[in-house]
Amino acid sequence: MSLQRAADQEGSGFFVTTSRSVFEPLIDSTPEAELVDVLDAIPVDDNEVEALETWQDELMNQIEMLAAIVWLAKTDRMMTAPEIPGCEATVSLTLYIVPGKTPREFFGGFVENHSFGVKDKHYGTKFKNTLLGLIQKIR
Repeated sequence: MSLQRAADQEGSGFFVTTSRSVFEPLIDSTPEAELVDVLDAIPVDDNEVEALETWQDELMNQIEMLAAIVWLAKTDRMMTAPEIPGCEATVSLTLYIVPGKTPREFFGGFVENHSFGVKDKHYGTKFKNTLLGLIQKIR
């Protein structure tokens, strides 16, 4: 699953890892982080499957929207992963949002680097939130 579009010059508001040892300290040190959803049983298939590609595109559109809008508490589930016959491998995606902090502001709190100290108003960012994801293999 491609999580950043190549033509996107600004980067992404969504940061994902497969490492629990990276993900948990970020979430634990960010009390304002809120769980958005846990998407279980996402099929992983080496073959191009139209239903899966369509679902991935829709998921990315929702994630991009969440990064760009003012966050209001989430009350319902995002999406259910499609069932792909014959696909045995699945992963889960745990998705958190850090509302009101752009990626530059969020990661700037972890890095002593002056380039992160420059306010986003100088960059004209479209992101209002930072999204953090953990992908884990289920089977």
